[in-house]
Amino acid sequence: MSTITFQPRKPIRRRVAEGEQVPAGPLPPAQLVLVSAYYDDMDIRLQLGFDRKIDMSAFDGSGIFVRDGTFHGMMYVATGAWEVLSDTTIKVSLDPVEEFVGEDVELTAGSDSGIVAVDDGGTWLGVSGVVLPLT
Repeated sequence: MSTITFQPRKPIRRRVAEGEQVPAGPLPPAQLVLVSAYYDDMDIRLQLGFDRKIDMSAFDGSGIFVRDGTFHGMMYVATGAWEVLSDTTIKVSLDPVEEFVGEDVELTAGSDSGIVAVDDGGTWLGVSGVVLPLT
């Protein structure tokens, strides 16, 4: 009886032609975009509106600041109570941090606010020195 030895073929690897695009897998979620922001200087609250539905379950306002140089001369942080006004809009109470001298009302927010898009989990990267209101 003779023994037959089988040697598997090496897999065929197709070379990528010059200029050919190689699929890179799934795209990351689109960034959440702030489309409106309003500072209520009477109730000391901040309203934020986004380009699509948002999830607030991981909200952390400790990196969201309003510098009010126009009405009260204070810097505030968004660590107060918050409420969802619509699928895309929230309102958050502001807590005073320190006195501020300036000419405008400005919003600065870091990327760690915890606000994400419902549809694909896209995160809000924040903003820096946006003069309010933003419409």
